[in-house]
Amino acid sequence: MKLLSQHRMPAQQYEFECLLGIASDQLIELMHAGHPAKIYIVYGQEWHLYLCNRIAENPMNLFLALEDIIPN
Repeated sequence: MKLLSQHRMPAQQYEFECLLGIASDQLIELMHAGHPAKIYIVYGQEWHLYLCNRIAENPMNLFLALEDIIPN
């Protein structure tokens, strides 16, 4: 957010994205604040490979997803 305000970027030049179930609450807050944002889902026959790649890139994603799935 600091970077956006420093450079005064118009909303047409950026977009926030997240995988469904990972930091969705933060993305929804950004959407309500007027920022362009998308939640995307993985589909197709090899969706699990894509998901494994995302987890390998950032293992914390697994914990974030579990945190969103498991009710408090």
